Amino acid sequence: MTADHTPRPDANIYIQISGDEGTRFAAEWVITSADGVVNRFEHEGSIPVTYAYMGEAISGTVTQLSEGGRLLVEIRNNGNRSLSSTQGKGSVLKTTVN
Repeated sequence: MTADHTPRPDANIYIQISGDEGTRFAAEWVITSADGVVNRFEHEGSIPVTYAYMGEAISGTVTQLSEGGRLLVEIRNNGNRSLSSTQGKGSVLKTTVN
């Protein structure tokens, strides 16, 4: 499956990856629905980017691929919010938001 890069009225999970423009990353997301169905998504690209999903919970890993630059990852899910940042090639962020 691929992420929907445009706002959706039914989406309740939003991921925004920002920081130093052009910084490259790879991300893996696991979205669990209310009925327990698990979907996995993989993305590779450069920032800034926003993804929108429908689900109950999300966990994921974001790895910085660029030598320089900084990544800022914000995840919002049903009123909960996680905000993390990292910089340096090979830096990894792991997060879960229920």
